[in-house]
Amino acid sequence: MISLYYFNKFFSLRYSDWQYSLNEHQIIKVTGKDRDSFFHGQCTADIKKISNDSFVLCSRLNNQAKVQYYFYYLKSDQEAFVLVHQNFSELLLTDLNKFIIMDDVELSSSSHQVYFVHSKQKLELNTAIDVKIFDGLMFGLEGSIYISESINEAVTFNLSKEWQGLAQKDPSEIEEICTLNGWPFFNPAQDVQKFIHETTLNLWSISYQKGCYLGQETAQKIQNNRGAQLAPYLIMDNDQHLHPVYLERIDRVVGKKIQLTSGLSGIVTDYPYFKNITKKEKADEILYFASLAFQAEEWEKALCMIQLSIDLYPSEDALEMQGVLLGRLERFDEAIKSMDLLEELNPQSVMASTNKSMFYMKLGQIELAEVEKSKATVKSFAKFGEEAKEKKAIEALKAREEAEELEREKMFNQVLEIDPDDTIALNGMGSLALKRKDFSAARSYLEKVVALDPKYSVAYLNLAKSLIELKDMECAQITLQKGIERASLKGDLMPAQEMQSLYNKFF
Repeated sequence: MISLYYFNKFFSLRYSDWQYSLNEHQIIKVTGKDRDSFFHGQCTADIKKISNDSFVLCSRLNNQAKVQYYFYYLKSDQEAFVLVHQNFSELLLTDLNKFIIMDDVELSSSSHQVYFVHSKQKLELNTAIDVKIFDGLMFGLEGSIYISESINEAVTFNLSKEWQGLAQKDPSEIEEICTLNGWPFFNPAQDVQKFIHETTLNLWSISYQKGCYLGQETAQKIQNNRGAQLAPYLIMDNDQHLHPVYLERIDRVVGKKIQLTSGLSGIVTDYPYFKNITKKEKADEILYFASLAFQAEEWEKALCMIQLSIDLYPSEDALEMQGVLLGRLERFDEAIKSMDLLEELNPQSVMASTNKSMFYMKLGQIELAEVEKSKATVKSFAKFGEEAKEKKAIEALKAREEAEELEREKMFNQVLEIDPDDTIALNGMGSLALKRKDFSAARSYLEKVVALDPKYSVAYLNLAKSLIELKDMECAQITLQKGIERASLKGDLMPAQEMQSLYNKFF
């Protein structure tokens, strides 16, 4: 969960409607039937996987997997566009035109007005003017790129009251959120001529599942070999402020407390800082902070935040919280409307009818209160029936899992009869013992695993869990320290981060 400091600081950027003029960018029109396949083979992004009317960030590498430039590819069914910073436009055209040999592709510079728009919904534009809209991620935020061939800004974009009221964001605000999200902010010196693994372009602009492109073999080899020696991360200091840093492999464990030679100390955090980017995720995030305001009895602040959450993505939790809070403030008519919306979202909601019954009772409307009480009773019976079916399905799933566990246990024992030092079988037996809460047996198996193979990251994690359950905290601490170090050096980030989380919790 993000800190309250950054929630407040970037509230208007993440949750409100605004525009940002991309006036330092050049639009290049891409035509020809081979346009998508050509760019798919020339850049790091998977062009084939993006849908029409979408855009994606791409990097162009050399054969050493170093970044030459980066750009956005905007895809439609009739044509495509490249949106590139003006510092890269000439290089891009010269470079890519050398590779157009047999492909039916043509690149041509053109004059466009270009805006990135962060909005809860599409703007209603005048259809008489040709404005093309592409959806995607920019600055680490969901939004749309609006482009038009008209160079008259007033004619092109001053098309509706919605657009007129759209705030224009300052470049300094955009640069700061780019810094926190690891998004390139039009600074060629920042990322160019570095291995892509040494930049946050490795997070946003490359697919390691697609086919061949220039530098792909080297990029894949570095990625498979634990990435670059130094990679970009964030450090959160004691004041909860974030600092971009480059970290060695051994320190790239989220949650690890470190002190750098520069004097900076804090907790390792990965990019992007704002991981919740979809409307639902952001709505849930706002609802969390609304609950904090609710607990602090900041009623109006909580109501505003709940409404914003509902505007982004209506949820049962948000509508129920809104109704309860309005009821507490004795705004019963509004509370009933919230419960009506909850019932529209989930017609079987017991709480919608239960709360409405209570609100009608407070208003002295006894008959309506009784109707809603009856509805709540009927819904409760239906819910009990669904819960019984669900319980039966869970029991069947549990029985199937137990049968599969017995089969795995039989297989592991057969392997151990042949080779008592087989680490995979020993780890399997230890994992099963841990799941069955036989912590002593788990310890016995897993201690043997790490003795035989000191690089077995998952074994350290499960051994530490067993030791914690056995209250052997001294051994657990030593195990976690060793496990985090070994997993970090090996590049096993998931077990490393889970062990770091356990270490932070208990030590």
